This record gives sequence, structure tokens and C-alpha cells, in this order.
Amino acid sequence: NQTAVGLMKAELIERLTAENIVKDMFDALAAGSIEAGQVKASQARCDLSGHHLFLHVERAPRAVDDAARWPELAARFEARLRRAYARAFFDSRHDRVRAVAPLPSANGAAAKTLRETADSLAREEGLIIGLSDVDRGAASARRRMREAADAARIGRSLVAGGGAVAYEQLGAYRYLVHMERDEAPRDRYRAAVEKLADYDHRHGAHLVETLERFLADRGSVSASARALYVHPNTVRQRLERIRRVTELDLPKEDLLSLELALKLARLHDDRAEAE
Repeated sequence: NQTAVGLMKAELIERLTAENIVKDMFDALAAGSIEAGQVKASQARCDLSGHHLFLHVERAPRAVDDAARWPELAARFEARLRRAYARAFFDSRHDRVRAVAPLPSANGAAAKTLRETADSLAREEGLIIGLSDVDRGAASARRRMREAADAARIGRSLVAGGGAVAYEQLGAYRYLVHMERDEAPRDRYRAAVEKLADYDHRHGAHLVETLERFLADRGSVSASARALYVHPNTVRQRLERIRRVTELDLPKEDLLSLELALKLARLHDDRAEAE
């Protein structure tokens, strides 16, 4: 019995030591301490010289089941992802998990498979998972970790119920994620978006979503209808309502400014809810 207890203690000490090494590796990489990060990665037997990407995981703000305690959610995420990526490394904190997952190559198929695996897991568990771009080496790890964190922050608005968001797919959101509301211009486009958001809130409508989709599809009613799973006439009716509410004549407007105002409003609405 004493030998068994001693072995258990030794295993616990070894596991905690390994976890602390991995934690120190993530902290060093996040701080931009490349040499220290490489030393810790070597101690943890984490090969950063191969292709990999970083993940940032947190609880979804509108998860269907929010009763599960975060440590349980984090442990389940780690166990399930490790089954698919045995050489992944995890740093679990009180409100988030950081991870680095190796890829066999830099081709898009490998990254797509990981994104699909992460998205399925996130939707089932009520998590937001942000994924960085694919990279190799430790020199750019700090930037890639920030990409994963930014993708997760934006994901709180785009997939509030749970899902995975890749940084490379975020488009204009990448330029807005660190902009505060007070830093944005208070122009007619921002005022129009606020009117639409207020209308949606009061009437249970989907004008903001429809306008953002319509702009993303470069003014294609049919493409917007397919993406929104509605009839094209429904999109046309919503666009006419948008015109009446905002007094914007879309064919004559600065659509880039309008789209940026929409995306910034979506980001800040989510942060306000979180606060």
C-alpha cells in the first residue's frame, strides 16, 4: 500500500511538473520570449518546428447548456481533441484553454479537417474556439496566439451558441476587433445601423443580419436568400424595410463604410452583453 501511494504521488508530481512546463511554454510564447518558449517546448517535447496552429477556447456566451462547470468543460474539450490530435498540448486556465495542435502539412485540407473537428466539438459542448493561421517555428507564435484569441472574441458575436472560427475567414472583422466604440466615426452609417438594431430588438426582425449578408454577397439577392434560408422575395422585402428605416439608398451609398459600421456594432453589442 505504501509503495502504491508513493507511486501515485510520484505520478501526480510528474503530471503537475509537465503541466507547469507547458504553461510556462505558452506564457513565454505569448510574451514574445522566443528562446524561453523554445526551451520549454523542448522540455515538454512539443515540436514547434513542424506545421501547427493555435486554438483559444472559452465558454460560448449563449450556450444551450451553461450549467456545466468550466473545469469539466475544459477537461472534456481537452480529452476529445487529444483523441484526434494526440500530440496536441493544452494550457487550461480558469476561464479559457490555450492549445497548439500539430498538422501533417501546411496544405488547406489538414487545417480544414482540424477546423471541422473543432467546430463539431464546440457546437456539442457550447464552446467558442478560435483558430490561428497555420505556421511553423516559434518566431511568430505570439502573433498566432493573438490571432486565435481574436478569432474567439469575434466568434462570440458570430457563433454565440457555440462553434469554431478561423482567423483567416474573418475578413474585415480582423481590422475592427481591437477598435473601441468611441474610436469609430459617429456618422450616418453608424446611426443607420443603430436604427436597424433598435428596430430588430423591438419587432423581432432580422434587418441587421440581412443587410450584413447582402453586403457580404456583393448585392446578390439570390445568394443572400440561400445563405439566410429564405425566399428571395423575403430578402427584397427586408431591403425595402431597411431603406424606410434608415433612409439609405444602397446603390448610391459607401457600402464599405456601411459594412464596417455593421461589423463594429455586432462586436460591441456582444461585449456589452458579456459585461
